[in-house]
This record gives sequence, structure tokens and C-alpha cells, in this order.
Amino acid sequence: IACPAQAVERIIHFVAKDAMDVDGLGDKLVRRLFNEGVLTDVASLYKVDWEPIKDWPGLGVKSVAKLQQSLEASKQRSTDRLLFGLGIRYVGQTTAKTLAREVGDIREYATWDIDRLTTLPDVGVKVAESLYEFFHTEENIALLDELEGLGLNLKRQESNAPKSGKLSDKTILFTGTLSMPRKQAEDLAEQHGARLLASVSKNLDYLVVGEHAGSKLDKAKKLESVTVLTEAEYMLLLEG
Repeated sequence: IACPAQAVERIIHFVAKDAMDVDGLGDKLVRRLFNEGVLTDVASLYKVDWEPIKDWPGLGVKSVAKLQQSLEASKQRSTDRLLFGLGIRYVGQTTAKTLAREVGDIREYATWDIDRLTTLPDVGVKVAESLYEFFHTEENIALLDELEGLGLNLKRQESNAPKSGKLSDKTILFTGTLSMPRKQAEDLAEQHGARLLASVSKNLDYLVVGEHAGSKLDKAKKLESVTVLTEAEYMLLLEG
């Protein structure tokens, strides 16, 4: 994570909307701050002296103040967003949510071995090896400690905690074109206690299919453990 050649890209990923969602800090400004030596890594985002930057061409007092507020707000983002924002190889948003639910503090993964990591839903050997490498690298743990010292949240919040509901302890995946936005369907599932998966596997309970469902549906049909639902059947399941 300390590789200089990748540092600026890591910062851009970290502040993105799907990660820590730092409004006003786009690619161009990140690169500008990085090239000026203001930013060096993700932790440096929270140590910037913004006073002289207010006078930079194209910025100003109001835009810098808004940026500072957004950075401050990002400190309380849920741990799944932080895990995704760290740019751990093969860890997408869905896997990050799985990881965030399983531990009270994300640094606990430093005590997990690869075999234990592969017991998690949606975590295969490739993902487990990447996680193991990340959490067993001293510089990465030092970064997490530093981020906590700067006020970021590393502990599971209510938004990450397992929920009870009609889909409690069930795993679900959506494929194809639905009548509602995909995120809305996924949010509904999580509100009813389900865990989202990123791929079809023996760990999947429900595959909800819309129009033009492809390879995921084909794979699910070969697994007896997976129940395939239409969108209408999915909504009835939630209402039942």
C-alpha cells in the first residue's frame, strides 16, 4: 500500500463516492495535491494544512471549507466503505460488506489464517490470500492504526451489524435487468437481514433473476442449494 507509483491512484480510489465519498476531491485535485507534495498517502488526507491552499487558483475559501467538512464527515463512514477504499486486491464492495460484518474491529483479520478466511461467504482462496497478505503486512497495520488515531472508524457500526428479518442468515445475489434499480433491490435484501454475495457458489441461498439473466443463472441451475427467484417471487418473499 506504500508503493509510490500507486499512491496517487490509491488516494483517488479511497476518496471515491463508493468508498469514503469525499465530495469535492476529484481526480484532478488529488493529482494536483499529490504533485505538490501535499498528499503522500491516504492518511495524509487528514493531516493537510488547508490554509495556504485556499489561495490556489481555481479553489478558494468556500470550496476548501466544503472539502474540509467532507473529509471530517468521511471519518465516520462504515467499515465496509473503509475496507473497500483501502484498495485491497479482489475486495469489491460486496466482499467488503461481508468482511465488515464478521469482526468488531477490521484489524482482527491480522489474526486470521487463509483457511479461516475462506470460510466466509464469497471469499475464495484468491481473495483470502490477498486479505492475508494485506493484514499481515506491518506497514498496512501501521496505516490502519494511524487512520484510527486521525479519527477514522475501524470498528463495526450498526450499519455493518448483522440484521434480523425475513431473510436473516440468508445470502442473496441479483442478476439480469430488474424493474427497480439494482441497489434498491440489494438495500431491501439487507434491510431484511440478507447478506449480499458477488458470485454464484454453494454459499448462495437465493439468486434473483431479471430479464436477460446470463451465466449466473446457468451456474445456479447446476447447484441444488441455490433457489432461483423471479423479481416478483422475491418481493412476495419479503412480504410473506
